[in-house]
Amino acid sequence: MTTSHDSTASTADAGISSVKGSVTNKSTNENPTNAGAGTADRPNSKFDDIRQMLYKEAIKPVGSSANRSKFTLEGWNWGSGGLDDADRVTLGDLYLNAQSVFENGLGESTLITSHTGVPRFSGIDSEAV
Repeated sequence: MTTSHDSTASTADAGISSVKGSVTNKSTNENPTNAGAGTADRPNSKFDDIRQMLYKEAIKPVGSSANRSKFTLEGWNWGSGGLDDADRVTLGDLYLNAQSVFENGLGESTLITSHTGVPRFSGIDSEAV
């Protein structure tokens, strides 16, 4: 029974190695942004071409600093969440230089994100009504 278990583990390990090899499929001289694309033994598929196009699009700089606004407490309407003034200023400073923000919970920090002009924002409303 131990032999059977060992051979099962070896078969599973071989399958994992095989899967890892087909997913990464890297050669030593391959461009890292092209990881997973065609190699000498497997040419690029249409999926590889689309993946590469989307990757290049996703890493392009977004927005310009012309549309960004520094956050200040002057004239700010305070929310009822857990932020204090130091938190608000810190978030404003972080968001001013951020290219993307993901938040769990939509509230005052989301308004700060909008005020600073973050180009990419995603949030989940944790208290949907």
